[in-house]
Amino acid sequence: MSLAKEINSKLDEILAIKAEMSRMTANIDADSQITNVKTGKKVDISEANKVVDDMLGRLYTELNKITNNGKSAKGLFDNVYYVNDVIQDKLILEQEQNKPK
Repeated sequence: MSLAKEINSKLDEILAIKAEMSRMTANIDADSQITNVKTGKKVDISEANKVVDDMLGRLYTELNKITNNGKSAKGLFDNVYYVNDVIQDKLILEQEQNKPK
C-alpha cells in the first residue's frame, strides 16, 4: 500500500469514529447507560467518550509513525497534477451504498 493510501485510510478511520461518536452523543441522553459490546459492562457516555479518545489516540500515534511525525508526508497531497483514483472512488461508492441506514 502506498504512503498516501495508508495515510488516507487512517484519516478515514478517524473521521468515521468521530462521526459515529457525534451520532451516538446526539441520540443518547447524557445520563443514559450503554452496554460495552466487548465486556457487556454498562457505561455512561463520558466513559464511552474516554474509550473513543483512546482509540483516536492510537490512530494518531499510528499516523505519526507512518508519516515520521509528518516529515515523510510533506508535499504528498499538494500535487497540482493529481489524478483521481477511479478504483478508490468506486470502492467508496460501493461501501456507502452497502451501509445500513
